Amino acid sequence: MCLSTVYRDKISPDNIIMKNVQTIECSGKTITLTDLMDRQVTLNGELVKASLTEGTAVVSES
Repeated sequence: MCLSTVYRDKISPDNIIMKNVQTIECSGKTITLTDLMDRQVTLNGELVKASLTEGTAVVSES
Protein backbone atom coordinates (compact mmCIF):
# COMPACT_ATOMS: atom_id res chain seq x y z
CA MET A 1 0.00 0.00 0.00
CA CYS A 2 1.33 3.42 -0.94
CA LEU A 3 0.50 6.26 1.40
CA SER A 4 1.56 9.86 0.83
CA THR A 5 2.08 13.11 2.65
CA VAL A 6 0.47 16.07 0.90
CA TYR A 7 2.12 19.49 1.12
CA ARG A 8 0.98 23.03 0.30
CA ASP A 9 3.20 24.74 -2.35
CA LYS A 10 6.49 22.96 -1.51
CA ILE A 11 7.80 20.00 0.46
CA SER A 12 8.48 21.32 3.93
CA PRO A 13 7.40 20.14 7.40
CA ASP A 14 5.61 23.49 7.90
CA ASN A 15 3.49 22.92 4.77
CA ILE A 16 1.95 19.54 5.57
CA ILE A 17 -1.78 19.41 4.81
CA MET A 18 -2.34 15.71 5.54
CA LYS A 19 -0.31 12.56 6.19
CA ASN A 20 -1.12 8.93 5.33
CA VAL A 21 -3.18 9.95 2.29
CA GLN A 22 -4.54 6.97 0.41
CA THR A 23 -6.55 8.78 -2.30
CA ILE A 24 -6.38 12.13 -4.06
CA GLU A 25 -9.43 13.05 -6.12
CA CYS A 26 -9.41 16.07 -8.43
CA SER A 27 -12.57 17.52 -9.94
CA GLY A 28 -12.03 20.85 -11.63
CA LYS A 29 -10.34 23.03 -9.01
CA THR A 30 -11.54 20.89 -6.07
CA ILE A 31 -9.10 18.44 -4.48
CA THR A 32 -10.29 15.88 -1.94
CA LEU A 33 -7.71 14.07 0.16
CA THR A 34 -8.66 10.92 2.09
CA ASP A 35 -6.36 9.37 4.67
CA LEU A 36 -6.01 5.84 6.00
CA MET A 37 -8.70 6.47 8.65
CA ASP A 38 -11.14 7.79 5.97
CA ARG A 39 -10.82 11.40 7.20
CA GLN A 40 -11.18 13.90 4.37
CA VAL A 41 -9.82 17.34 3.59
CA THR A 42 -11.25 19.27 0.65
CA LEU A 43 -9.56 22.34 -0.78
CA ASN A 44 -9.60 24.52 -3.88
CA GLY A 45 -6.49 24.41 -6.02
CA GLU A 46 -4.56 22.12 -8.30
CA LEU A 47 -2.27 19.14 -7.99
CA VAL A 48 1.25 20.31 -8.85
CA LYS A 49 3.20 17.08 -8.41
CA ALA A 50 2.74 13.55 -7.08
CA SER A 51 5.67 11.20 -6.54
CA LEU A 52 4.49 7.69 -5.84
CA THR A 53 8.01 6.43 -5.11
CA GLU A 54 8.69 9.21 -2.60
CA GLY A 55 5.21 9.14 -1.10
CA THR A 56 4.69 12.88 -1.56
CA ALA A 57 2.26 15.19 -3.34
CA VAL A 58 2.26 18.96 -3.68
CA VAL A 59 -0.85 21.07 -4.21
CA SER A 60 -1.23 24.76 -4.93
CA GLU A 61 -4.29 26.36 -3.36
CA SER A 62 -6.25 29.04 -5.16
